[in-house]
This record gives sequence, structure tokens and C-alpha cells, in this order.
Amino acid sequence: MKILRVCFFLLILANVAFLAWSLGYFDGTVEIHEPHRLAQQLNAEKMRIVDEKPVREAATACSRVSGLTQAAVEQQEEQIIARRKLEQQASGQAPEPETPPPAPPK
Repeated sequence: MKILRVCFFLLILANVAFLAWSLGYFDGTVEIHEPHRLAQQLNAEKMRIVDEKPVREAATACSRVSGLTQAAVEQQEEQIIARRKLEQQASGQAPEPETPPPAPPK
């Protein structure tokens, strides 16, 4: 019986050692998982994390804009830009450079 216990614990130890080896704990180097995905990224240096709030505002603005005339759309865009500038000034952030809105489809 004592031999079976020793064999059992040796087997458990071997399994733990194999798991550690397969996960790369014995390599000593940092492995990049899924390098093919990193190679497929386009302009990865241009990626940035954005807040949720501007995205929600844009979605709200898009839903409000539907069915409006071009003049009303431009007025909505100006109001959104002005609101963002006020929020940035209130929070003390530097204003973001303005990008012109995309041209509406014809």
C-alpha cells in the first residue's frame, strides 16, 4: 500500500511539472501568444483606448439625425462639438483637434 501512495504522489508531481512546462514556466522567456494575430494587425500603433461617453453621444446623435435636413444635421453637429469643447474646458483637458465630419452620401 505504501508503494501505491508513493506512485500516486509521484504521478501527481509529474502532472504538475508537465503542466508548468507546457505553460512555459521553465522557459525563462516571455512568449507572445498567438503571434499570427499580432502580425495581422493593421496600424497597431494608431490604436487608442476611447471613453464610452463619446461613442454613446455619437450613437445618440446618429439616431437623432435621421430624417433631418442637411442644415439641421449641420446644426446638430455644431452643437455636439460645442458641448464637447465646454466639457473639455470644464475638466481641464486639452481640446482635441477638430476633424471635419464625413460628407453625407448623395
